[in-house]
Amino acid sequence: PEVFKQNVGDYLANVGKHYAKFAGHFKITGTTYSCGDEVTSADFHLWEMLDQHELLTKALGAESNLGGYPRLQKFHKDFASHPKNKAYFASPLSKLRINNTMPTFGFSAANTVKAEVLAKPPKMTIAYWHIRGLGAPLRMMALFAGQDADFKTYDVPNDGFKHWFQEDKPGLVKKNAMMNLPYIVDGDFVLTQTDACINYLGRKLGLHGKTAHRSAIIEQVLAQTKDMRNDAVKLFYSKPEVFKQNVGDYLANVGK
Repeated sequence: PEVFKQNVGDYLANVGKHYAKFAGHFKITGTTYSCGDEVTSADFHLWEMLDQHELLTKALGAESNLGGYPRLQKFHKDFASHPKNKAYFASPLSKLRINNTMPTFGFSAANTVKAEVLAKPPKMTIAYWHIRGLGAPLRMMALFAGQDADFKTYDVPNDGFKHWFQEDKPGLVKKNAMMNLPYIVDGDFVLTQTDACINYLGRKLGLHGKTAHRSAIIEQVLAQTKDMRNDAVKLFYSKPEVFKQNVGDYLANVGK
């Protein structure tokens, strides 16, 4: 099921290459059926495969593949309504399951897919203090990529320390001894440390480069950005009199 779930989207996106060939054939012949205006042996297998794909998209709640191929759609309808096919479609034989009991699709008379394929994975949790800080890049990446996630925050003025240190962290430490903020919970996987979280989301969401060279450049930029942040935090969290004394020099030198 996990391989089916991973590949079915690409399969349905690419099955059009077969549909296009059949549609082109019908355009050239201009006939009702695949090899003329009378039903031939080729039509039975073609209809069966088109119908199996229709049942697959229905089971997945997806759009019909035939929608973009009106000529094939017409063939599918005309063949099924042919008077001589009435006996077959009225018989229990037409209601048999598509496949044996082992496959992920078509294993039952209802021609459904296994429940785990349709089940939505639990939402990813991305957690940090109730500020932008180190949580902002992670939240932006998830929303940019359309990742379904819960963005958990710990708001210090509203018992954030208690919620984090006393309530949530003890349980998370049992799953990851290095637990800190930010952290990500993705199914059974629990990850912490800013760089690790950014790199994980980058790889998972296809934002971390497709080659080793590209990934290395990305990690280089991330490391340089971390240097800049470390300098900034020293200023941002300094006492007011120290901030006032140093902010001018900081802004003058940040360009280097």
